Amino acid sequence: MHRPLKHALFTCFRLILATFPICSCFGQSLRDTSLISLISRPFFYNVIKDRKGVIYAGSTEGVYRMDEATPVRVDGRKGYLMVDEKGGVVVDSNGVKYNKQTGMSHLLPYPDESKNEYHAGDDSYFYITAGGRMHVYEFRPYGYRFRNHSIRTISANFTGTYSGIYYHERLLRPPVSPFSDGYIRELNGKVFMCAHGLDVFDMKELEAGSESPRPLPLAGGFNLAPCRDIRYLASARQYLVASGNRLVTIDSSLETASVAFTGTGDSEVVMLNEDRTYAIMYFSQGNRLYVFQPDSRKVVASTVAEQPILDGVISPQQAYLLTPEALLSIREGKTERKAEGIEKAHTLRAVSETEFVIATDQGLFLYNIPEDRLSTLVPQVEFNRRALHVEGNRLYAGSINGLYILDLANLDNIAAFHERRLETDDRQSIPKWFLATFALAVGGMGLLIHRYRRRIRRMESRLEQMEAPEQTPRIDKREIEAYIESNLPSASLKTIIDHFKTNNSMVYTILAPQKPGELIQKLRQEKVRSMRADGRKVAEIAEATGLSESYIRKIWKREG
Repeated sequence: MHRPLKHALFTCFRLILATFPICSCFGQSLRDTSLISLISRPFFYNVIKDRKGVIYAGSTEGVYRMDEATPVRVDGRKGYLMVDEKGGVVVDSNGVKYNKQTGMSHLLPYPDESKNEYHAGDDSYFYITAGGRMHVYEFRPYGYRFRNHSIRTISANFTGTYSGIYYHERLLRPPVSPFSDGYIRELNGKVFMCAHGLDVFDMKELEAGSESPRPLPLAGGFNLAPCRDIRYLASARQYLVASGNRLVTIDSSLETASVAFTGTGDSEVVMLNEDRTYAIMYFSQGNRLYVFQPDSRKVVASTVAEQPILDGVISPQQAYLLTPEALLSIREGKTERKAEGIEKAHTLRAVSETEFVIATDQGLFLYNIPEDRLSTLVPQVEFNRRALHVEGNRLYAGSINGLYILDLANLDNIAAFHERRLETDDRQSIPKWFLATFALAVGGMGLLIHRYRRRIRRMESRLEQMEAPEQTPRIDKREIEAYIESNLPSASLKTIIDHFKTNNSMVYTILAPQKPGELIQKLRQEKVRSMRADGRKVAEIAEATGLSESYIRKIWKREG
């Protein structure tokens, strides 16, 4: 791969990119992980995959099977999980920490904190348990970088964003513009940056890392704002600039500029592509296509479309013109509408002789010419104009969310991935209003049942007290305290009752005047103080006590 295009930043949320370790595990190039769920209850010990590929998690409340992003309780066996000789999942209730792993902490929030780490995954999801929490990640079939940047344009060495222009991973300082509003072109050893106007720098000076690079002078007194694009016509030895509704030529020495075309209205000139065989440049302004002949400086009007022509690929035999709602195919004077169904389209990029990638405000799409088929590559994401770039075997697509990196050899698989998801969504034949009503009814019924059961338990407790008022407790307070201290993360009134085979009233009688919850909290706080005095980390204390890290910090802050 071309070295400069390894320029994407690892930004503040380092939980997003694990291309190399993920690829080695799952055999998929350029895949990204996105944290979609963080489950903090119950306390998760570890996560493991059996020989059938089913993902299980051990916890303080039993064994859970992961159904995509949802843990489903299987049984009440508590402890760390391991795979036995037959490939099944078994539990060790003695707290042996099986299959402890490392290498994925960069995906976790607060990646620098040391945690016990366990992970497993399948083709669609990746699971990490750390600090008692279950982190669920979804795989996407493409890379995703420069998050929190709106990517405006991409070239071989530069990335232009609304928050600065980058050379590889290095943010360029003034006098380089703090944003990009058009293409960045690398031509003849120079870098042409379309910010609002046109800025030109020597490539070697930027490569050398100059803290204050010097802009090269342009044609004196000539205004090129707003500037959106620049090309170099080798046959004419001149640059061609799209500036507002004008097409401007600049000589190779950058000393002389002149207007070659001025359009009607305020629509911007869009340069499409050069035909080197005939030494002509195609461009559009509004809904009309033009041909520029640099030798004679003649501009010839051509096709008129129903909507503005925003991009296109043209040859003397056939033209493909992109409008906001369609891809137009023009051959021998006949116009056909292709790629039906796209909306708010703006940028077109040929990725092979038979395929185009189309960027829109509502996603990224792949169009197959022979099959006249439009497929989804990245759904429901706003991509920016002038932000498609092909380098080697990869497509770089800039969006308001960040930079997407797609493997060209994998585009059909990516499209199939989203097609399967859309088919799954279409199978949802039950109306949403019915599901919502049903959920409310079930929730209301569950609440009534819960209240009824509470009343039954109160009545049973009173009957027990009436039948055995003189009963002497079989256990004492020290035994209960010892049990709580041995099971701090999971201890509760219910676990005490289950362990000693007693009831609520008996536990309250033994611990009076202290309540069970107060005792558990008191012993946990004592454990926090003890472990803090030993210099233990917050994550270790949380795992040992069952308290959240944020609550432990509150205790420390309160006690100084």
